[in-house]
Order: sequence, then structure tokens, then C-alpha cells
Amino acid sequence: MLTHFPIAQQDEMLTSVLARFVQQMGIKDDKVALGILFGNRKVVPSPFLQGHLEQLVQHVGNVWRSSPRKIIEQHTHLPLFRLFLSSHRYNILQTDLVHCSANPSVTRAGISASLVQWPLSYKICPQCWQSQLTTLGFTYWQRLFQSPGVIACPKHRCTLIDTHLPISSPHRHRLVGSYCYQEAPLLSECANANELKLAEMVEWLFNSDQSYVSPEQWTYYYQSLARDQGVMKGARVDHKGIASLVRNVWSDEWMQQQGLQLYEENTWLTAMFRKHRRMFSYLQHFVVWLALGRESVNAAEEVYRARKFSTMESPSSLIMTAKNQTNRDARRVKWLMLLREPKKTHSLKQLRDTALGARLYSWLYRYDRHWLNSHKPPPIKNYINKRVNWHERDLHLVKRLIAIKNLTEENLDDLRHSKSWFSTRLGRKSLLEKKIHKLPLCRLFFDRYSESVEEYQTRRLSRVMVQLIECKDILRPACEIERLAGLSRARCRKPAREILRLDIPAWQRAAALSGKRTVNQHWKYPYQARSQ
Repeated sequence: MLTHFPIAQQDEMLTSVLARFVQQMGIKDDKVALGILFGNRKVVPSPFLQGHLEQLVQHVGNVWRSSPRKIIEQHTHLPLFRLFLSSHRYNILQTDLVHCSANPSVTRAGISASLVQWPLSYKICPQCWQSQLTTLGFTYWQRLFQSPGVIACPKHRCTLIDTHLPISSPHRHRLVGSYCYQEAPLLSECANANELKLAEMVEWLFNSDQSYVSPEQWTYYYQSLARDQGVMKGARVDHKGIASLVRNVWSDEWMQQQGLQLYEENTWLTAMFRKHRRMFSYLQHFVVWLALGRESVNAAEEVYRARKFSTMESPSSLIMTAKNQTNRDARRVKWLMLLREPKKTHSLKQLRDTALGARLYSWLYRYDRHWLNSHKPPPIKNYINKRVNWHERDLHLVKRLIAIKNLTEENLDDLRHSKSWFSTRLGRKSLLEKKIHKLPLCRLFFDRYSESVEEYQTRRLSRVMVQLIECKDILRPACEIERLAGLSRARCRKPAREILRLDIPAWQRAAALSGKRTVNQHWKYPYQARSQ
């Protein structure tokens, strides 16, 4: 247990607190510091999502009265994901940070695969920096300033300064503290309104307790947002118009720095106004809100608005007009007439190949999808896999396997006749490994004729004994026979041990007695012949 640990400041990164402890204690060796803090010298510091919190609290809990969950909420970047991850996945990430012996949270949270560019170096606000030195006598890394997209201080309304100190140190186990930076300027440029508003929204996200909003709710929210802002082409979303609005607010240079460039045709921005099939980062949401709603956007109100949409609501009901409702019944009748035409069985593809079928399908899919799904022609499954006759191949292969077995079963010098050995001799090892579930006869052959380790060891002993008989050297000790068979006490299985312990000595005694009897007869017969 430690007797000293620094007081964590508001919005201070956890790795900054740990680095201040290392500096105050004067510890020079990185692994020694990790051993003191975590009881584990192999812990790798993670600036955004520091794990091993249970071990940390065990060592500093008597000084720092804080629970692991509270540390996560106040000193890591995990709260940025709460709004966009289900409670189950969010709890898994919390459990990883608290209990897991490794730290897979960076990968599980999607940071590694995200389009959003996470900061590579620490940033500071010069006025906050000077204020910390004046009031506290030391400085620390603020969590807000190391978040993606944040380039302004909402308190002092100025742009942040890049320290060029790498967030992930080239020394794997080193904790990078703010004391490593000594050249902070006193002033910086004023930030523009959008940069300040974005920083305020990220700060709100850190401190809010908003719960999860599902992808379905975000889908309906963005469809509604596009209609409210008038960014539509008839009943469709005008993706080019939305991209133009985003570019008017955020420069291409800034978007590229954040990893959100809009150069390609199908970009993340297009996907946001379609059905949400994956999670989007908070930065992508905030960029769109500020582009369409400007500085008057309130993040809490937008989240509340998205949460009001029901997950059971159909997207088609959002764009159904009175005219469409009038035409719906007529189009349904025409579609049913197409299905009932007295011709051969229609497939959906054949219906859509006709001009009328394509037109009706397109309209019904867009405006009456639930009814269409229940009134589609049944799928036609006319595909037959004629590439491989597995039964014929199974018969062919098992016949070859039986031929190999018949040729080699009396060969005592072979390697173990295992499944792999038979497959290699057959020349189809890969096939038998990957498709054995389609070859029942081959599988039965392997179950019956594959040689086990015990059987292989017994065969090796038999080979040695045959050689000893041929050399007329049958009275070898059991330990030498074991060595000649390539066995040892550690590897020898029970059947082979029983043969060495019981069968071979009994056979040697019988052979010795038989040899003596033969010798006595040879001496007796000549004597009898002379006496006669």
C-alpha cells in the first residue's frame, strides 16, 4: 500500500495523474513505477482507455478514495462512447478496464478501425496552463483537449497549442507527464464559433448521463432532420446538398485532419442519412448538427429528439403522403395481378425484369415495404451443385485407403499409421482435412484403422524383437529393448510398459529354457548312439 498519491484534478487524464506520482516520487525506471502502481511491471499505459484499474485501486485505494467505475467516468475517454454503444457493450468495456488482465478496450471500442483520427500528440490551452501553474504549482493533461475534433478551449475561447509530445510514447512502458513540456506560449489565436461550439458539445458529452440511442432511432432522426432542413429531392435525401452544407462550415483541410474527408462518392456522410448499420462517432454526429443547425444547436435537445423515435416505426411511414396512400391500393391490385398471371411460375427477378413489374416493385418497396414482403413470389431454388459427386469421391478415396492399408499393414518399419499418414500417402491431405464431413466412408476408415500411439509403440517393440531374433540376441535387458524401440519411461504408454514388464521377460525365460533343452538333447543323443 502507498502512503502518498497526488490528488486527481477535474477532467485530468488518468495517465497524467500516474505520471505526476512517478515524478513526485523521483522514480526513473518505467517498469519499477508500473510495479509500484499496479503490482505488474508488464502493464502498458493507455492514455485514452487506461486499464488494470482493479490492480491500481488495490495499491492506491487507501490514499485515493475512488472506485474504478468513478475513475472511468471522470478520467478516461470511455464516456464519449456511452451514447452510441448499447449498455451491454458499454458494460463489457468497463469490465475490460477494471478486471481484464490485458486491455482490449481500444480495439473493442472501435478506435483502431475508426475513420476519426484520434490525436497523436498532446494539446494544451496556454491560459489554462498558466492558471494551473499559478494556482496549483504544477500542470496536467486535460482530457477534453486530447479528444478528437477539439481544437479550442471553451473557457478561454482560444485555439489549442500542439505540444508535439507524442501521446503514445515510443518507450512502451513510459508514462508521459505534462512536466515534459516546458515551452508553453502565453497567447494563442481566437477560435471561431463552430470550433468553440464543438468543444462545448464534447465537454457536455463527457459530463452527461445520457443513455444509449439505437441505430434505428438515429436512422429516423436523420431522415427527419433532412426533411426539416429542406435538404430533399422529392422524397429522397439530397446527399450532395448536405455535403455542400458541411463544406460551408468545415473546411476540407480540417475535415482531412480529423479523418472525415468527403472526396469519394459514397462517404460516411452519405451513410449517416441512410439506414444506420453501424455506429458513428460523436464527432461525425456533431459535425453534421453544426453544419445543418449552426451555432444554435443544443446537443441535449438533439439527443432527446432522436430518442423520441420508436424503434418499431417504419421508415416508409415517415415519407408516406396523401397522394401515395390513394394510389397504394391500385398498385397492390396490379402487383397481385402480376403474381396470378396464368404462366409458368414467376420468380421475383423475372417480375422485376418487366417494365410494369420493375415500376410497381420500386414504388411498393419505397412506400409499402411491409405489405410487399408478405406478397412476394416464393424463391425458386433450381440450382444443383454438379461440380462434385461426394458419394462417388468417397467410394474412390476409401478404396485407395484400403489398398494402402493392405500393402503396409505388415511393414513394421513404417511411421505411425495415423490419419495424417494415410492422407499424405494418398496425396489428398488438404481435402481429407477440410471435407471429411462429406466423406463418411473415409471417416469410418480412419476411426477403424488409424493407429493409436499405444498400437504404434507396441509395433515398435515387435520390430525390435524380430530383429533380435534374427540376430539370435534375445536375452537383451528390457531397458535396452526399450531404448532400441525409441521409447522412454516418460513417453511409454501402459500397453508398451506391460509388454516390457511382463511379456518380454516371460518370453526370454521360455526361450532360455528351450535353448537349454536343445543343448542337453544334443549331448544326450551322441552318447546314446555310442552306447548302442
